Amino acid sequence: MKTSAQGVDLLIRREGLRRKWYFDSKHLPTIGVGHLITATEHLSGHIKIAGVKVKWRKGLTFDQVTLLFKQDLLKFEKTINTHVKIKLKPHQFDALVSFSYNIGRSAFFRSTLLRRLNLGRFAAAADEFKRWRRPAGIISRRAGELAQFKGTLFTARIEGGFDHA
Repeated sequence: MKTSAQGVDLLIRREGLRRKWYFDSKHLPTIGVGHLITATEHLSGHIKIAGVKVKWRKGLTFDQVTLLFKQDLLKFEKTINTHVKIKLKPHQFDALVSFSYNIGRSAFFRSTLLRRLNLGRFAAAADEFKRWRRPAGIISRRAGELAQFKGTLFTARIEGGFDHA
């Protein structure tokens, strides 16, 4: 599966989009749409975007941010496609991509949410969104992801949002 246009728009809203690097809520260097700058990227001053090394310290262009986001998104889509062993509806897939994008792939692999989901326990898996409430300020994001997972969150497409093909 791939993230829907609505899922992409919601993820961008949740993460924010910044062309210049900043420290996230855990004080980790971040750029673009929630791209955590790795130790290698930090030391080298370059991020590989679409196979090209790009200097990031003075900021990225909007096109570079777009490409980096699409590149990162593919990793999280693959995570959900690989580790979720049951059939998902598109809104559930989108919510899980958003959730794993935020907590990280390794945390998602180890999560009770994933274990319960793979047992087909949708209600119990949905309850797990509420348990991920750190750092401070994340509760509204989790509520949105939970509503998205349950299929009760619907929004209009954001003008000027990314196309995800």
